[in-house]
Amino acid sequence: MSTDTWLVAGLGNPGPGYSGNRHNVGQMVLDLLADRLRGRFTTSKAQAVTLEGRLG
Repeated sequence: MSTDTWLVAGLGNPGPGYSGNRHNVGQMVLDLLADRLRGRFTTSKAQAVTLEGRLG
C-alpha cells in the first residue's frame, strides 16, 4: 500500500458566464476528480475551496 500524498490544484474563473470556458480546465479536472472520489468541495474561512479524498 502506497502512502504517497498528493496536492492537486486547479484554477478557474467564478460565475456561470465562464462555465465550459478553456480557462476553467483546471476546475473541470477537479470536478471530475471530486466525482470519482465521491467527494464535495468545502469553503474555508480563508475563502479556499478544498476537497479531501482517497483514490483506490
